[in-house]
Amino acid sequence: MLQLINMKKLLGIVVLGLFLSSNAYAKDLTGTKLICKSPKEKNYRTISIDFIDAYEAIRFEIKEWKLSKRKLVYIVEPDQIRVGMWITIDRETLTIGYGTTPCEIVDKDFDLDLHMQNILNDHLKEQESKNKI
Repeated sequence: MLQLINMKKLLGIVVLGLFLSSNAYAKDLTGTKLICKSPKEKNYRTISIDFIDAYEAIRFEIKEWKLSKRKLVYIVEPDQIRVGMWITIDRETLTIGYGTTPCEIVDKDFDLDLHMQNILNDHLKEQESKNKI
């Protein structure tokens, strides 16, 4: 019985230690907003990220002529920020992926949703003017 109690205490200490150590270098990005535009992508792929609290962000993405919004968990590491499973932001260069998509920080009061909708509308109008049929 004493061994079981000691094992539970040890397990609790280990779990607590892992929990606390994983956030030792984490930075709270609450209120930070990024706009990331890929100049080479067809269909004007644009991603914006609104870090809404210490663990969650909203990703706005224009891809294939549509605007999608999705809430994702993010993790801040010493050299990068991982948003969801697929987005990695280099903290030194402020680029996504392999450095091909640059990001810029915008003001905290900036309305990313409206901005992204306007970008999409502009791209749709531009494409419509090029269409022959």
